[in-house]
Amino acid sequence: MEAPQNIHPEILSAIRLLSEDRNMNMDTAVSIIEDTVYNCDLSIYPDFSTGLAGIGCGIQYMICTGLIEGRADEVLEEWDQYLFSVVCFRMHTDLTHATGLMGIASYFLGRLEDLHAGDGNLSTVISKSVLLSILDILLIRLGVEGYASFEIREQSPISTIEKQDIKLFIRHFLQHNICNELALKLWDRMEQKYILPARKCENSICTDMGDVTIVIPIRVDSSIRIANLLTIIRLYSDLENIHFIIWEADNLQRLYIEESERIDYLFCRDNNPVFHHTHYRNEMIKQAKTPIVVVWDVDVLVPEEQLYKAVNDIRNRHAILSYPYDGVCYSLSSDISDNFRETLDWGVLLSEKEKFPTMFGQLTVGGIFVVDREKYMQAGMENEYFIGWGPEDIERLKRLTILALPVSRVTGSIYHLYHPRKLNSGYVDQSQNLSAKQELLRVCKMSRGDLLKEIADWSWICK
Repeated sequence: MEAPQNIHPEILSAIRLLSEDRNMNMDTAVSIIEDTVYNCDLSIYPDFSTGLAGIGCGIQYMICTGLIEGRADEVLEEWDQYLFSVVCFRMHTDLTHATGLMGIASYFLGRLEDLHAGDGNLSTVISKSVLLSILDILLIRLGVEGYASFEIREQSPISTIEKQDIKLFIRHFLQHNICNELALKLWDRMEQKYILPARKCENSICTDMGDVTIVIPIRVDSSIRIANLLTIIRLYSDLENIHFIIWEADNLQRLYIEESERIDYLFCRDNNPVFHHTHYRNEMIKQAKTPIVVVWDVDVLVPEEQLYKAVNDIRNRHAILSYPYDGVCYSLSSDISDNFRETLDWGVLLSEKEKFPTMFGQLTVGGIFVVDREKYMQAGMENEYFIGWGPEDIERLKRLTILALPVSRVTGSIYHLYHPRKLNSGYVDQSQNLSAKQELLRVCKMSRGDLLKEIADWSWICK
Protein backbone atom coordinates (compact mmCIF):
# COMPACT_ATOMS: atom_id res chain seq x y z
CA MET A 1 0.00 0.00 0.00
CA GLU A 2 1.38 3.40 -0.99
CA ALA A 3 1.79 6.00 1.74
CA PRO A 4 -1.26 8.32 1.63
CA GLN A 5 -0.51 11.89 0.60
CA ASN A 6 -2.26 15.11 1.59
CA ILE A 7 -4.00 13.66 4.63
CA HIS A 8 -4.40 15.26 8.05
CA PRO A 9 -0.97 16.75 9.00
CA GLU A 10 -1.09 15.20 12.47
CA ILE A 11 -1.56 11.72 11.02
CA LEU A 12 1.30 12.33 8.60
CA SER A 13 3.40 13.37 11.58
CA ALA A 14 2.57 10.10 13.37
CA ILE A 15 3.52 8.10 10.26
CA ARG A 16 6.88 9.89 10.01
CA LEU A 17 7.64 9.32 13.70
CA LEU A 18 6.90 5.61 13.46
CA SER A 19 8.87 5.29 10.23
CA GLU A 20 11.92 6.88 11.85
CA ASP A 21 11.94 4.79 15.04
CA ARG A 22 8.87 2.71 15.77
CA ASN A 23 9.90 1.58 19.26
CA MET A 24 11.09 4.94 20.55
CA ASN A 25 8.23 7.03 19.09
CA MET A 26 5.30 4.64 19.56
CA ASP A 27 3.77 6.32 22.62
CA THR A 28 4.03 9.78 21.07
CA ALA A 29 2.56 8.61 17.74
CA VAL A 30 -0.34 6.77 19.39
CA SER A 31 -1.10 9.88 21.47
CA ILE A 32 -1.15 11.99 18.29
CA ILE A 33 -3.48 9.54 16.54
CA GLU A 34 -5.86 9.35 19.51
CA ASP A 35 -5.99 13.15 19.91
CA THR A 36 -6.61 13.62 16.18
CA VAL A 37 -9.45 11.11 16.14
CA TYR A 38 -10.99 12.50 19.34
CA ASN A 39 -10.91 16.09 18.03
CA CYS A 40 -12.29 15.23 14.59
CA ASP A 41 -15.43 17.29 13.93
CA LEU A 42 -18.15 14.91 12.70
CA SER A 43 -20.49 17.80 11.89
CA ILE A 44 -18.44 18.64 8.78
CA TYR A 45 -17.89 16.59 5.63
CA PRO A 46 -15.41 13.76 6.43
CA ASP A 47 -12.91 14.72 3.75
CA PHE A 48 -9.47 13.34 2.99
CA SER A 49 -7.24 16.32 3.68
CA THR A 50 -8.43 17.13 7.21
CA GLY A 51 -11.29 14.78 8.02
CA LEU A 52 -12.25 11.24 8.86
CA ALA A 53 -11.59 9.69 5.43
CA GLY A 54 -7.94 10.70 5.42
CA ILE A 55 -7.43 9.82 9.09
CA GLY A 56 -8.87 6.34 8.48
CA CYS A 57 -6.73 5.87 5.38
CA GLY A 58 -3.64 6.79 7.38
CA ILE A 59 -4.52 4.25 10.07
CA GLN A 60 -5.09 1.58 7.40
CA TYR A 61 -1.63 2.36 5.98
CA MET A 62 0.03 2.10 9.40
CA ILE A 63 -1.60 -1.28 10.05
CA CYS A 64 -0.74 -2.58 6.56
CA THR A 65 2.92 -1.61 6.93
CA GLY A 66 3.26 -2.88 10.50
CA LEU A 67 3.85 0.57 11.98
CA ILE A 68 1.05 -0.12 14.44
CA GLU A 69 -0.49 -3.42 15.47
CA GLY A 70 -4.12 -4.32 15.07
CA ARG A 71 -6.66 -5.85 12.72
CA ALA A 72 -8.00 -3.12 10.49
CA ASP A 73 -11.46 -4.72 10.18
CA GLU A 74 -11.87 -4.26 13.94
CA VAL A 75 -10.05 -0.94 14.36
CA LEU A 76 -11.88 0.69 11.44
CA GLU A 77 -15.30 -0.90 11.86
CA GLU A 78 -16.89 2.37 13.00
CA TRP A 79 -15.11 4.23 10.17
CA ASP A 80 -16.58 1.79 7.64
CA GLN A 81 -20.12 2.23 8.99
CA TYR A 82 -19.94 6.00 9.29
CA LEU A 83 -18.43 6.62 5.86
CA PHE A 84 -20.91 4.16 4.31
CA SER A 85 -23.76 6.26 5.72
CA VAL A 86 -22.12 9.45 4.43
CA VAL A 87 -21.86 8.02 0.91
CA CYS A 88 -25.46 6.83 0.83
CA PHE A 89 -27.31 9.54 2.73
CA ARG A 90 -25.59 12.84 2.01
CA MET A 91 -25.59 14.94 -1.13
CA HIS A 92 -22.14 15.24 -2.71
CA THR A 93 -21.64 18.60 -4.39
CA ASP A 94 -17.84 18.37 -4.18
CA LEU A 95 -16.28 15.48 -6.11
CA THR A 96 -12.61 16.29 -5.50
CA HIS A 97 -10.16 14.04 -3.68
CA ALA A 98 -9.02 16.61 -1.13
CA THR A 99 -12.35 17.82 0.18
CA GLY A 100 -15.06 15.74 -1.52
CA LEU A 101 -16.39 12.34 -2.49
CA MET A 102 -13.24 11.03 -4.18
CA GLY A 103 -11.44 11.25 -0.84
CA ILE A 104 -13.99 8.90 0.73
CA ALA A 105 -13.55 6.65 -2.32
CA SER A 106 -9.82 6.62 -1.60
CA TYR A 107 -10.52 5.39 1.93
CA PHE A 108 -12.55 2.41 0.69
CA LEU A 109 -10.00 1.63 -2.04
CA GLY A 110 -7.39 1.57 0.73
CA ARG A 111 -9.51 -0.89 2.71
CA LEU A 112 -9.22 -3.33 -0.22
CA GLU A 113 -5.45 -3.42 0.32
CA ASP A 114 -5.74 -4.74 3.85
CA LEU A 115 -3.80 -7.91 4.64
CA HIS A 116 -7.07 -9.78 5.35
CA ALA A 117 -8.97 -8.43 2.34
CA GLY A 118 -10.77 -10.98 0.17
CA ASP A 119 -14.22 -11.75 -1.18
CA GLY A 120 -14.81 -14.14 1.71
CA ASN A 121 -14.38 -11.23 4.14
CA LEU A 122 -17.55 -9.25 4.94
CA SER A 123 -15.61 -6.02 5.47
CA THR A 124 -14.11 -6.34 2.00
CA VAL A 125 -17.39 -6.97 0.20
CA ILE A 126 -18.97 -4.08 2.10
CA SER A 127 -16.14 -1.82 0.93
CA LYS A 128 -16.66 -2.97 -2.65
CA SER A 129 -20.41 -2.39 -2.43
CA VAL A 130 -19.78 1.15 -1.13
CA LEU A 131 -17.44 1.76 -4.08
CA LEU A 132 -20.27 0.60 -6.35
CA SER A 133 -22.48 3.23 -4.70
CA ILE A 134 -19.82 5.87 -5.30
CA LEU A 135 -19.68 4.80 -8.95
CA ASP A 136 -23.48 5.16 -9.08
CA ILE A 137 -23.31 8.70 -7.69
CA LEU A 138 -20.89 9.61 -10.48
CA LEU A 139 -23.10 7.92 -13.10
CA ILE A 140 -26.02 10.01 -11.80
CA ARG A 141 -24.03 13.23 -11.72
CA LEU A 142 -22.78 12.73 -15.27
CA GLY A 143 -26.18 11.74 -16.62
CA VAL A 144 -25.51 8.19 -17.77
CA GLU A 145 -28.58 6.30 -19.04
CA GLY A 146 -30.46 4.43 -16.34
CA TYR A 147 -29.00 6.63 -13.60
CA ALA A 148 -30.54 10.01 -14.46
CA SER A 149 -33.82 11.13 -15.93
CA PHE A 150 -33.58 12.10 -19.60
CA GLU A 151 -35.44 15.28 -18.62
CA ILE A 152 -32.47 16.40 -16.50
CA ARG A 153 -29.62 14.63 -18.24
CA GLU A 154 -27.75 17.91 -18.67
CA GLN A 155 -26.07 18.03 -15.28
CA SER A 156 -24.11 20.87 -13.70
CA PRO A 157 -20.55 20.93 -15.05
CA ILE A 158 -17.67 19.46 -13.07
CA SER A 159 -14.41 21.31 -12.52
CA THR A 160 -11.07 20.39 -14.06
CA ILE A 161 -9.81 19.17 -10.67
CA GLU A 162 -12.94 17.05 -10.16
CA LYS A 163 -12.51 15.53 -13.61
CA GLN A 164 -8.88 14.65 -12.89
CA ASP A 165 -9.73 13.12 -9.51
CA ILE A 166 -12.64 11.11 -10.93
CA LYS A 167 -10.42 9.71 -13.68
CA LEU A 168 -7.83 8.70 -11.07
CA PHE A 169 -10.59 6.99 -9.09
CA ILE A 170 -11.74 5.09 -12.20
CA ARG A 171 -8.18 3.86 -12.87
CA HIS A 172 -7.87 2.53 -9.31
CA PHE A 173 -11.42 1.12 -9.39
CA LEU A 174 -10.65 -0.81 -12.58
CA GLN A 175 -7.68 -2.51 -10.90
CA HIS A 176 -10.04 -4.30 -8.51
CA ASN A 177 -12.41 -5.62 -11.22
CA ILE A 178 -15.56 -4.66 -9.32
CA CYS A 179 -17.71 -3.45 -12.20
CA ASN A 180 -15.43 -2.56 -15.08
CA GLU A 181 -18.14 -2.38 -17.75
CA LEU A 182 -19.85 0.54 -16.04
CA ALA A 183 -16.60 2.18 -14.95
CA LEU A 184 -15.53 2.27 -18.59
CA LYS A 185 -18.94 3.65 -19.56
CA LEU A 186 -18.40 6.44 -17.04
CA TRP A 187 -14.94 7.08 -18.52
CA ASP A 188 -16.40 7.34 -22.01
CA ARG A 189 -19.07 9.73 -20.73
CA MET A 190 -16.36 11.97 -19.30
CA GLU A 191 -14.51 11.84 -22.59
CA GLN A 192 -17.75 12.77 -24.37
CA LYS A 193 -17.70 9.45 -26.24
CA TYR A 194 -20.96 8.38 -24.63
CA ILE A 195 -23.65 11.01 -24.99
CA LEU A 196 -27.33 10.25 -25.36
CA PRO A 197 -29.47 12.79 -27.16
CA ALA A 198 -31.94 14.36 -24.79
CA ARG A 199 -35.54 13.42 -25.49
CA LYS A 200 -38.27 15.99 -25.34
CA CYS A 201 -41.05 15.43 -22.86
CA GLU A 202 -44.12 14.20 -24.66
CA ASN A 203 -47.09 16.49 -24.28
CA SER A 204 -49.66 13.72 -24.55
CA ILE A 205 -49.38 10.80 -22.13
CA CYS A 206 -51.74 7.85 -22.50
CA THR A 207 -53.57 7.11 -19.25
CA ASP A 208 -55.26 3.91 -20.41
CA MET A 209 -53.54 1.13 -18.46
CA GLY A 210 -55.25 -1.78 -20.14
CA ASP A 211 -51.86 -3.13 -21.25
CA VAL A 212 -50.43 -2.96 -17.71
CA THR A 213 -50.46 -5.37 -14.74
CA ILE A 214 -49.38 -4.35 -11.26
CA VAL A 215 -47.84 -7.30 -9.38
CA ILE A 216 -47.46 -7.17 -5.60
CA PRO A 217 -45.92 -10.05 -3.65
CA ILE A 218 -46.54 -9.87 0.09
CA ARG A 219 -45.58 -11.58 3.33
CA VAL A 220 -47.83 -10.20 6.06
CA ASP A 221 -45.76 -9.54 9.19
CA SER A 222 -47.99 -6.87 10.76
CA SER A 223 -51.44 -5.35 10.46
CA ILE A 224 -49.77 -2.24 9.04
CA ARG A 225 -48.59 -4.24 6.02
CA ILE A 226 -52.22 -5.11 5.31
CA ALA A 227 -53.23 -1.46 5.74
CA ASN A 228 -50.50 -0.40 3.31
CA LEU A 229 -51.64 -2.93 0.71
CA LEU A 230 -55.26 -1.83 1.00
CA THR A 231 -54.08 1.77 0.59
CA ILE A 232 -52.28 0.88 -2.64
CA ILE A 233 -55.39 -0.86 -3.97
CA ARG A 234 -57.66 2.08 -3.05
CA LEU A 235 -55.25 4.58 -4.51
CA TYR A 236 -54.52 2.94 -7.86
CA SER A 237 -57.49 0.70 -8.65
CA ASP A 238 -59.14 3.67 -10.37
CA LEU A 239 -56.40 3.75 -13.00
CA GLU A 240 -58.12 3.16 -16.32
CA ASN A 241 -58.33 -0.58 -17.08
CA ILE A 242 -55.46 -1.47 -14.72
CA HIS A 243 -55.06 -5.08 -13.53
CA PHE A 244 -53.61 -6.30 -10.21
CA ILE A 245 -52.05 -9.61 -9.24
CA ILE A 246 -51.54 -9.94 -5.48
CA TRP A 247 -49.70 -13.02 -4.26
CA GLU A 248 -49.42 -13.84 -0.57
CA ALA A 249 -46.80 -16.45 0.38
CA ASP A 250 -46.72 -17.61 3.99
CA ASN A 251 -47.34 -20.56 6.30
CA LEU A 252 -50.82 -19.21 7.01
CA GLN A 253 -53.20 -17.07 4.99
CA ARG A 254 -53.60 -13.64 6.59
CA LEU A 255 -55.05 -11.66 3.69
CA TYR A 256 -58.58 -11.79 2.42
CA ILE A 257 -58.77 -9.79 -0.77
CA GLU A 258 -62.01 -9.65 -2.73
CA GLU A 259 -61.22 -10.74 -6.27
CA SER A 260 -62.72 -9.06 -9.30
CA GLU A 261 -62.15 -8.72 -13.02
CA ARG A 262 -59.22 -6.46 -12.26
CA ILE A 263 -57.80 -8.00 -9.08
CA ASP A 264 -56.41 -11.54 -8.87
CA TYR A 265 -55.43 -12.76 -5.41
CA LEU A 266 -53.47 -15.97 -4.82
CA PHE A 267 -52.22 -17.61 -1.65
CA CYS A 268 -49.16 -19.88 -1.76
CA ARG A 269 -48.25 -21.91 1.32
CA ASP A 270 -44.60 -21.27 2.15
CA ASN A 271 -43.12 -22.40 5.46
CA ASN A 272 -39.76 -20.72 4.94
CA PRO A 273 -39.51 -17.83 7.43
CA VAL A 274 -37.36 -15.92 4.92
CA PHE A 275 -39.49 -14.42 2.15
CA HIS A 276 -38.03 -15.26 -1.28
CA HIS A 277 -39.08 -11.98 -2.95
CA THR A 278 -37.27 -12.59 -6.21
CA HIS A 279 -38.88 -15.98 -6.79
CA TYR A 280 -42.41 -14.70 -6.26
CA ARG A 281 -41.85 -11.63 -8.42
CA ASN A 282 -40.73 -13.92 -11.25
CA GLU A 283 -43.73 -16.21 -10.88
CA MET A 284 -46.04 -13.20 -11.03
CA ILE A 285 -44.29 -11.73 -14.07
CA LYS A 286 -44.75 -15.08 -15.82
CA GLN A 287 -48.41 -15.16 -14.81
CA ALA A 288 -49.17 -11.64 -16.09
CA LYS A 289 -50.96 -11.52 -19.44
CA THR A 290 -50.19 -7.92 -20.37
CA PRO A 291 -47.09 -6.71 -22.25
CA ILE A 292 -46.17 -4.27 -19.46
CA VAL A 293 -45.71 -5.19 -15.79
CA VAL A 294 -45.22 -2.92 -12.79
CA VAL A 295 -43.37 -4.67 -9.97
CA TRP A 296 -44.55 -2.94 -6.81
CA ASP A 297 -43.44 -3.17 -3.19
CA VAL A 298 -46.43 -3.12 -0.91
CA ASP A 299 -45.35 0.01 1.01
CA VAL A 300 -44.50 2.35 -1.88
CA LEU A 301 -46.44 5.35 -3.20
CA VAL A 302 -45.84 7.10 -6.53
CA PRO A 303 -47.69 10.05 -8.09
CA GLU A 304 -49.84 8.83 -10.98
CA GLU A 305 -48.28 11.22 -13.51
CA GLN A 306 -44.85 9.69 -12.89
CA LEU A 307 -46.23 6.19 -13.32
CA TYR A 308 -47.86 7.17 -16.63
CA LYS A 309 -44.54 8.54 -17.91
CA ALA A 310 -42.63 5.38 -16.98
CA VAL A 311 -45.24 3.17 -18.62
CA ASN A 312 -45.12 5.41 -21.69
CA ASP A 313 -41.34 4.88 -21.93
CA ILE A 314 -41.94 1.14 -22.11
CA ARG A 315 -44.76 1.47 -24.65
CA ASN A 316 -42.66 3.66 -26.93
CA ARG A 317 -39.68 1.30 -26.68
CA HIS A 318 -37.49 3.92 -25.04
CA ALA A 319 -36.66 1.37 -22.32
CA ILE A 320 -37.24 -2.20 -21.24
CA LEU A 321 -37.07 -1.10 -17.59
CA SER A 322 -38.26 2.28 -16.37
CA TYR A 323 -38.24 3.79 -12.90
CA PRO A 324 -41.16 6.15 -12.24
CA TYR A 325 -38.86 8.32 -10.10
CA ASP A 326 -35.36 9.79 -10.19
CA GLY A 327 -33.69 7.88 -7.36
CA VAL A 328 -35.08 9.57 -4.25
CA CYS A 329 -37.45 7.69 -1.95
CA TYR A 330 -38.76 9.61 1.06
CA SER A 331 -39.46 7.69 4.26
CA LEU A 332 -42.74 8.62 5.92
CA SER A 333 -43.19 8.59 9.67
CA SER A 334 -45.86 6.55 11.40
CA ASP A 335 -48.07 9.62 11.91
CA ILE A 336 -47.73 10.88 8.33
CA SER A 337 -48.41 7.36 7.04
CA ASP A 338 -51.53 7.05 9.21
CA ASN A 339 -52.82 10.35 7.90
CA PHE A 340 -52.21 9.42 4.28
CA ARG A 341 -53.83 6.00 4.64
CA GLU A 342 -56.92 7.75 5.99
CA THR A 343 -57.13 10.68 3.56
CA LEU A 344 -55.19 9.61 0.43
CA ASP A 345 -54.23 13.30 0.25
CA TRP A 346 -50.98 13.95 -1.63
CA GLY A 347 -50.82 17.56 -0.45
CA VAL A 348 -48.54 17.12 2.58
CA LEU A 349 -46.27 14.61 0.81
CA LEU A 350 -45.66 16.82 -2.21
CA SER A 351 -45.42 20.15 -0.40
CA GLU A 352 -43.26 19.08 2.53
CA LYS A 353 -41.23 16.21 1.10
CA GLU A 354 -37.90 17.97 1.72
CA LYS A 355 -38.57 17.59 5.45
CA PHE A 356 -38.73 13.78 5.21
CA PRO A 357 -35.63 11.58 5.48
CA THR A 358 -34.63 9.61 2.40
CA MET A 359 -34.44 5.81 2.34
CA PHE A 360 -31.12 5.62 0.48
CA GLY A 361 -30.08 9.12 -0.50
CA GLN A 362 -30.39 9.57 -4.25
CA LEU A 363 -29.43 5.94 -4.90
CA THR A 364 -32.78 4.14 -4.57
CA VAL A 365 -33.33 1.63 -7.36
CA GLY A 366 -36.09 -0.49 -5.84
CA GLY A 367 -39.61 -0.02 -4.52
CA ILE A 368 -41.32 0.15 -7.89
CA PHE A 369 -40.24 -0.37 -11.48
CA VAL A 370 -41.93 -0.91 -14.85
CA VAL A 371 -40.79 -3.51 -17.38
CA ASP A 372 -41.42 -4.77 -20.87
CA ARG A 373 -42.53 -8.23 -19.77
CA GLU A 374 -41.15 -10.25 -22.69
CA LYS A 375 -37.80 -8.46 -22.93
CA TYR A 376 -37.33 -8.48 -19.16
CA MET A 377 -37.88 -12.23 -19.12
CA GLN A 378 -35.19 -12.57 -21.80
CA ALA A 379 -32.85 -10.47 -19.62
CA GLY A 380 -33.21 -12.91 -16.71
CA MET A 381 -36.00 -11.26 -14.70
CA GLU A 382 -35.22 -11.19 -10.97
CA ASN A 383 -32.06 -12.94 -9.79
CA GLU A 384 -33.38 -15.75 -7.59
CA TYR A 385 -29.97 -16.32 -6.03
CA PHE A 386 -30.98 -13.43 -3.77
CA ILE A 387 -33.09 -15.02 -1.05
CA GLY A 388 -34.61 -12.60 1.43
CA TRP A 389 -33.76 -8.94 1.86
CA GLY A 390 -30.67 -7.80 -0.04
CA PRO A 391 -29.17 -5.89 -2.96
CA GLU A 392 -31.25 -7.48 -5.72
CA ASP A 393 -32.44 -4.01 -6.77
CA ILE A 394 -28.85 -2.88 -7.31
CA GLU A 395 -27.99 -6.05 -9.22
CA ARG A 396 -31.01 -5.64 -11.52
CA LEU A 397 -29.90 -2.23 -12.78
CA LYS A 398 -26.25 -3.28 -13.04
CA ARG A 399 -27.19 -6.37 -15.05
CA LEU A 400 -29.33 -4.49 -17.53
CA THR A 401 -26.77 -1.74 -18.05
CA ILE A 402 -23.96 -4.28 -18.53
CA LEU A 403 -26.21 -5.96 -21.12
CA ALA A 404 -26.56 -2.53 -22.79
CA LEU A 405 -30.35 -2.67 -22.49
CA PRO A 406 -32.17 0.69 -22.31
CA VAL A 407 -33.26 1.87 -18.86
CA SER A 408 -35.08 5.13 -18.20
CA ARG A 409 -35.94 7.29 -15.21
CA VAL A 410 -38.71 9.79 -14.60
CA THR A 411 -38.24 13.04 -12.74
CA GLY A 412 -39.87 12.98 -9.30
CA SER A 413 -39.78 11.04 -6.03
CA ILE A 414 -41.52 8.07 -4.46
CA TYR A 415 -42.63 7.64 -0.85
CA HIS A 416 -42.36 4.75 1.59
CA LEU A 417 -45.18 4.16 4.05
CA TYR A 418 -44.16 3.23 7.57
CA HIS A 419 -44.22 -0.38 8.74
CA PRO A 420 -42.43 -2.22 11.57
CA ARG A 421 -39.13 -3.64 10.33
CA LYS A 422 -39.00 -7.35 11.11
CA LEU A 423 -37.21 -10.46 9.81
CA ASN A 424 -37.76 -9.75 6.12
CA SER A 425 -36.84 -6.06 6.31
CA GLY A 426 -33.11 -6.62 6.73
CA TYR A 427 -30.39 -9.23 6.57
CA VAL A 428 -31.26 -12.33 8.60
CA ASP A 429 -27.64 -12.69 9.77
CA GLN A 430 -24.04 -11.95 8.77
CA SER A 431 -23.93 -15.03 6.57
CA GLN A 432 -26.83 -13.83 4.45
CA ASN A 433 -25.31 -10.34 4.31
CA LEU A 434 -22.06 -11.80 2.99
CA SER A 435 -23.62 -14.18 0.45
CA ALA A 436 -25.95 -11.49 -0.92
CA LYS A 437 -23.12 -9.02 -1.45
CA GLN A 438 -20.96 -11.76 -2.98
CA GLU A 439 -23.71 -12.47 -5.52
CA LEU A 440 -24.00 -8.79 -6.36
CA LEU A 441 -20.25 -8.51 -6.93
CA ARG A 442 -20.17 -11.76 -8.91
CA VAL A 443 -22.63 -10.39 -11.43
CA CYS A 444 -21.15 -6.89 -11.51
CA LYS A 445 -17.71 -8.07 -12.58
CA MET A 446 -19.04 -10.00 -15.60
CA SER A 447 -18.68 -8.86 -19.19
CA ARG A 448 -21.75 -8.65 -21.39
CA GLY A 449 -20.85 -11.96 -23.07
CA ASP A 450 -20.30 -13.79 -19.80
CA LEU A 451 -23.54 -12.41 -18.42
CA LEU A 452 -25.53 -13.62 -21.42
CA LYS A 453 -24.13 -17.13 -20.89
CA GLU A 454 -24.93 -16.92 -17.18
CA ILE A 455 -28.55 -15.93 -17.78
CA ALA A 456 -29.03 -18.74 -20.31
CA ASP A 457 -28.33 -21.22 -17.49
CA TRP A 458 -30.61 -19.69 -14.86
CA SER A 459 -33.09 -22.40 -13.88
CA TRP A 460 -36.03 -20.02 -13.43
CA ILE A 461 -35.61 -18.91 -17.07
CA CYS A 462 -35.41 -22.46 -18.38
CA LYS A 463 -38.62 -23.61 -16.69
